[in-house]
Amino acid sequence: MLKLVRNTLGDKKSVVDGADYFIKWDYIENVHKLQEHGLHFGNRLRSRHIAWQKNKMNVRLAAQLLSESVATSIEFCCREGITGFEHCEATVKFIRIFNQLLQKGFKSPLHQKNISEMCTFLNKAKEYIMPLKESRNSKFILNSNRKTGFIGFCVCIKSVLTVYDSLMENAQFGFKFLCTFKFSQDHLELFFGKVRRLGGCNNNQLPGSSFLLTEI
Repeated sequence: MLKLVRNTLGDKKSVVDGADYFIKWDYIENVHKLQEHGLHFGNRLRSRHIAWQKNKMNVRLAAQLLSESVATSIEFCCREGITGFEHCEATVKFIRIFNQLLQKGFKSPLHQKNISEMCTFLNKAKEYIMPLKESRNSKFILNSNRKTGFIGFCVCIKSVLTVYDSLMENAQFGFKFLCTFKFSQDHLELFFGKVRRLGGCNNNQLPGSSFLLTEI
C-alpha cells in the first residue's frame, strides 16, 4: 500500500488534500538536488528513491522516501527560505501521516492504556486520506484508478479497530491486548523466502530471518 501511495505521488507529481492544498513531488526532488551538491540533511534520500520506477517493488525505498527525516528536511528548507520549498506544509503533513502509520511507536500491541491514543490518530489518518484528490477539479482518489493503496490504508484502519473492539468486548476470548503484526503477511514471505533459498533461487530474502526447514 505504501508503494502504491508513493507511486501515485511520483506519477502524478501532485495530489490535493481536503483543504485544497497541493502535495508536491517537487519538494522531495528539490531536497535530493540540494543533497547532490554536498549538503546532506541526515535522511536516506538517494537517486534510486527519486528514480523509483527502477525499484518499484522495493518497499524499503518507499518507506525511506515517505519518512519523518524527509519531511523534516523539507520543513527545514522552507524555514530557511531556500527557493523551491515555499508553501510545503501540505506535503510535509502528507509524508508524516503515512510515516506515522508505519512508525515504531504505532507497532506496539493495542491495549487499554494506548487504545484511546491509537484510535484518535488512526481515525484522523483515515479522515485525512478520504478527501485526497488527484487535482482540485477531479474526483477523489478513492474513486479513481489509483485508489488501491489509499483504500487499503482506510480498510486496515477500520479492520484493526473493529477486531480490537470485538475481541476485547467478548470476555470468553480472554484477550488483554492485540498484536497487529500477527495479521501481517511477512510471516508467509519469510517462510516462502526460505523455501526458495533452499531451492537455490531467492531474491526476496529478508534480513534477520533464521529458521530452518530441514525437519519439515
